[in-house]
Amino acid sequence: MTRYKYNKINLFIGSIFSMFGVIFTIVIITTILSWGEFSKTAMQTDAIITDITTTVERRHSGKTKRYHHVYVEYQVDGVTYDNKLDYYIGGMHEGQTVTINYDPDHPDRIMSKPYTMSIIMSVFVLIFGGIGAALLGTEIKRGIYINKLIANDCYVYCSDWTEQTSSTKVNDVRYMLAVFTYEDGSGRKYSFNSNPYHPNKCPFYKGQSVKVYVDLKNGDKYYVSPDE
Repeated sequence: MTRYKYNKINLFIGSIFSMFGVIFTIVIITTILSWGEFSKTAMQTDAIITDITTTVERRHSGKTKRYHHVYVEYQVDGVTYDNKLDYYIGGMHEGQTVTINYDPDHPDRIMSKPYTMSIIMSVFVLIFGGIGAALLGTEIKRGIYINKLIANDCYVYCSDWTEQTSSTKVNDVRYMLAVFTYEDGSGRKYSFNSNPYHPNKCPFYKGQSVKVYVDLKNGDKYYVSPDE
């Protein structure tokens, strides 16, 4: 029996985005819990910024990303410590005094409040998690709808089609898709796109009569079956 073949690319991309959303969520929770435990006994002192270094990372897109590393010096019980802040704020400069939180049992351990970082990470959770959930949800919902069409034998046959370039690109390979046209008895024309496929693995051939599962009253939701 024919069943809807889920778009593996959409499922893969949706899963990747969802996974990043989960990872960012775990990082946020872990960081906040760590700060909560740290802050129970943490003490504060003033530290002097001794150095600020910048590293530049060049990305594949040609854009660059700058990372600032802030080093400080402070004293606890007459002992001088050198450390690195876990944040950078624009305008920081050498010789500036900043307040730090340190562990009195291990003064070389410092930590700043993670709330700003958590807010930024939460934005990533919303972006990545939202995109992932939308892709997965849309694909699963579409599969349920198409399988109902298949179960109810709602389909038309199409043999007139052309091959076009799709918007999908995998491993620098631009995928293709087949565009089928159909005209009903009233002269209304429909266009149905297949799922993207590798340019060397076209599942259709010229003159083939292909089933398209669709309710013509709702022609926007359909499935071009590569097996029939």
